[in-house]
Amino acid sequence: MADEQQGDRQRLAEVNLPWQPDHEIESNIAIGSLRDSILAWLTTGRGVHVETLMTVVGKLAGFAAQCAAWDAVRRSGKPAPKDGLVLATTPSGERFYFGDLINGYLVPEGAREWTVWGFGAAAAVEAGLPEARLPDYVDMFRHASATIGTGDFGIPRVSADHRPHLSPKEALVRFWPAARAILARTDGPEPGKSVPVEYWPAILGLVARQYILMAREALDPAMSLSLVMESAITMSKVDPDSIPTTASAAPEMAR
Repeated sequence: MADEQQGDRQRLAEVNLPWQPDHEIESNIAIGSLRDSILAWLTTGRGVHVETLMTVVGKLAGFAAQCAAWDAVRRSGKPAPKDGLVLATTPSGERFYFGDLINGYLVPEGAREWTVWGFGAAAAVEAGLPEARLPDYVDMFRHASATIGTGDFGIPRVSADHRPHLSPKEALVRFWPAARAILARTDGPEPGKSVPVEYWPAILGLVARQYILMAREALDPAMSLSLVMESAITMSKVDPDSIPTTASAAPEMAR
């Protein structure tokens, strides 16, 4: 695994990532810490369930995309544009957020160069997936919208033997506070500096890229990418008020 990570760092060093050069140190620390921490959180006596790993990193990336969208609204000093961030409420009172302002962090539909899909799809192709077999993320958005407010929302469309071990929002409730703490920490080599919120989705997208490459022998890269993206798309829409931001203890999986 160490050799693969070194090779990946060498490949990425040849391109300019969005946080370079001003936030390179804290971003690199966050990437390594998140990669190792999520693996540790999901390790049980039987090892790490790969499908659960892909859904967890996808869910965190998706929710990070909504955080980045709200941060962009706050920094603009203007109300959220109706065509960029839209609230939908189900008959039961659940709230969900939609719009291009969120989606632009997930898929290459806007002007943003780096997206969760971009990192994940590149990794899947690098892992041996023909480009013709890349999953259809437009269909994923349609499915997410169609299942809002139903029991199917957030359930990956995979066979039972590939189902993750966590329910749709469980990964966010359990792991987001610790992941957020890693992203927002200010005690690095340059005290007071943290990873800007606008880069959080790309940071987690890069972690997803590393997992897809690491798991290429254990899980079809097409399935890995689908699990990451379906999880990211659905969890980018959940009500942020329903997700805790702080935790009293490190998250754990049942042993």
